[in-house]
Amino acid sequence: MKAPHLFRIGKWAIDTGRCVASRGSEEVRLEPKTVELLAYLASNSGRVVSRTELLDAVWPGMVVGEEAITNAVAKLRKALGDDSRAGGLIETIPKRGYRVVTEALVERYAPVSAVAKPSRAAVLITLLVVAALVGLFFTTQTGDLEETVTSLQETPSLPDRPSVSVLPFVNLSDDPAQEYFADGLTEDLITDLSRVSSLFVIARNTSFGYKNRSVDVRQVARELGVRYLVEGNVRKVADRLRVNVKLVDASTGEQLWGERFDGHLSELFDFQETLTDGIADALAVDRTRFEKDYGAFRETHAPGAYENYLKGSVEYLAGTPESLRRAIAHLERALEVDPGYGRALATLAAVYWEIYRNRWHRRLGISPNTAVWQKADDYLARSMIAPTALAHKVASEMLTFNRRYEQALSEAELAIALEPNAPQGYVALAEVKTFMGSPGEALTLLDKAIRLDPRGNPSYLFALGKAQLAMGSAAEAAATFRKAVDGNQDSRLAWMGLLSAYGTLGESERAAETLAGLEALQVRDQMLSFSVAGSRELWPFQHDVDREVFLDGLRKAGVQEW
Repeated sequence: MKAPHLFRIGKWAIDTGRCVASRGSEEVRLEPKTVELLAYLASNSGRVVSRTELLDAVWPGMVVGEEAITNAVAKLRKALGDDSRAGGLIETIPKRGYRVVTEALVERYAPVSAVAKPSRAAVLITLLVVAALVGLFFTTQTGDLEETVTSLQETPSLPDRPSVSVLPFVNLSDDPAQEYFADGLTEDLITDLSRVSSLFVIARNTSFGYKNRSVDVRQVARELGVRYLVEGNVRKVADRLRVNVKLVDASTGEQLWGERFDGHLSELFDFQETLTDGIADALAVDRTRFEKDYGAFRETHAPGAYENYLKGSVEYLAGTPESLRRAIAHLERALEVDPGYGRALATLAAVYWEIYRNRWHRRLGISPNTAVWQKADDYLARSMIAPTALAHKVASEMLTFNRRYEQALSEAELAIALEPNAPQGYVALAEVKTFMGSPGEALTLLDKAIRLDPRGNPSYLFALGKAQLAMGSAAEAAATFRKAVDGNQDSRLAWMGLLSAYGTLGESERAAETLAGLEALQVRDQMLSFSVAGSRELWPFQHDVDREVFLDGLRKAGVQEW
């Protein structure tokens, strides 16, 4: 957009410079591309604008699909409370394009008298969306089913770009309760490095497998298939910090770079950016403009909010009902300090989403379960003011659950674009592919996720089991679901997958044992007895034939129909 403008549509005033829609005292932040799209439609009000014209006008010179338009329109409708079925502000003309309803356009597109300067957050969000849509994506890897299943045990080869693992920072504080802070700094550095597309970065789950262990750098590097390791230690006393970090070439044991911070907690945020810069420079890798600008963007400068976020993040990653309860308390305290803290908002959305899809609401004293969905949806919407990879991952999963597959694909791709080295985005995309009937593509994506995170976690195994079962490989799926259940006994969905796999295989004795375990979860969580009909909602297959294969496995395992 060449210059900020102001126009009114319905009851909303749209300020394109600030990327804000206002109605009385209410303000809603909009993503820059959605504002550009709305402004272009407004400037052509009453006329049907084709998708091709919109792509040329809003994404000039970029290779993006029509789903970008669909996604932008959906976000506009949600932000403005626009119901397309009831007339609405934006009209979809099937097979032709979109049109702003002339009657809804209160004030024609007109310049703002005093040009407003876009906020830094708005500029950065623009970079996020543009970078994502241009295709800071990934190169898919080949790999058959056997390779995918066994990749956790194999010694991986070195990638074709600089490869790094950040080992858990050592807590040197006298207070063991400060362990969360050392873990949080480690996780933040992994996240920051994961955004650098020219690096290969091992994910948090695998790196933290070396926590509290005396390690040989050469051995660790061989096990993970990386060349470089980052080590560090933290001492925190009240609001004073001392942090030491070094980068080591594991092939020689030589220290390539080191940095030290000694100061107040409020000064930490600037130091964290110097860590990413220093490591990238030491490894002579280029960072794109997007990566530099987004890396410099910290979503909060409030130490109290940051500390509570770190505590909440640790509990969220633990993934049990009890840990999620504690995560909510910490994250809500973070938002009391900084209500706009994007990562805290996204993590709260993720917490409530986990509670919803695992039906843990009664166990946590929240009723009905639709209230849990609403909380996840509300926090997710607020987090999109400064979207993170986690926010897009959760959005993808919730959209898949609602059978909005194309939008789910777009959100998963955005998660990968923001953090090309984070496995969660690939797992989310794999789940969409599985439910859309492309489990082979899902296995390829999961192979990449497992390479980034060789030790994985139960959620990866759950996604892998679903893809294997959809491929007709019930024996492999049963073994994978068994590992997922062993890793998280509370995962009702993993129990369901295991039950369907045993039913498909005709293993009646194991199926009976699994059904008894699942029924025990139902009783504990005050839920009705498990049935085939009750499972339909939780397994959102796009095609009836795929859904019936899964449900038929449940029937063969002895599950009642109703």
